[in-house]
Amino acid sequence: IQQAIDDGNSSGRLVFIPKGTFFISKTLFLKSGTRLTGIGCKRYGPVPITNISAHSTWQKTSGNDALIGTVDDPEASTFISGFNLVTNANVVRHIHWCAGRKSMITGIGFYGTVSEAAVYLSGNGGGKHYMLEPQSPSTGSEHRHIRIAGTFQPLSLYGCNLEADSASAYNMEISDSSNIRIYGIKREKESPTVLIRNCKNLAIHTQGAMREGVHTGSGGYIQIKGASDGILMSLALVQSNNKIVRAHV
Repeated sequence: IQQAIDDGNSSGRLVFIPKGTFFISKTLFLKSGTRLTGIGCKRYGPVPITNISAHSTWQKTSGNDALIGTVDDPEASTFISGFNLVTNANVVRHIHWCAGRKSMITGIGFYGTVSEAAVYLSGNGGGKHYMLEPQSPSTGSEHRHIRIAGTFQPLSLYGCNLEADSASAYNMEISDSSNIRIYGIKREKESPTVLIRNCKNLAIHTQGAMREGVHTGSGGYIQIKGASDGILMSLALVQSNNKIVRAHV
């Protein structure tokens, strides 16, 4: 698969992974022009799917920290779609994304556990990403469904469905970043929805179905800390015991 990715990047061709399960023992590294797609990801029902799965020989190292990694490039047009990512206990992240404003993630399924973050954006991480639904069970308080750290490229998330158990301190954490737009968040269980720390020029439009109250003493559903400025929140729907309650800011 990595050889096809390398060849496709130099030729500009789409890399297609057919139906089936494909085991990898180290990170698949995507280049600036990589376009990688499968036949589909499984959410509901018996449909043809493509699985990229961690092999039992996968070892946790600083280099192999995610099933999918990308080049750190503000001009990258990296694209992935149409497959499931399946981890084992040694995988730290599903995706580590550093491709810039022209990149895209869509139609990806997330399965298995990860210790740090299902989707981690850092460096020049940006782009337009659709329906990120990492719902893998957490293995401790440092787990996040989505972690964004130190990014400045324009970044737009169109739909985030964040559900799992309640061990994570936060479902999403955004720190030291700017130029972010999030259009729609849904979450369940008792972890706070999002922590925003030291961020600028950030907007979250519509936070719906924030079910269950947060852990006692963990703060609010949405927490803004540090030197944050230019933060916009709109349409926050908080639910408790299946009843809509008033949100206080």
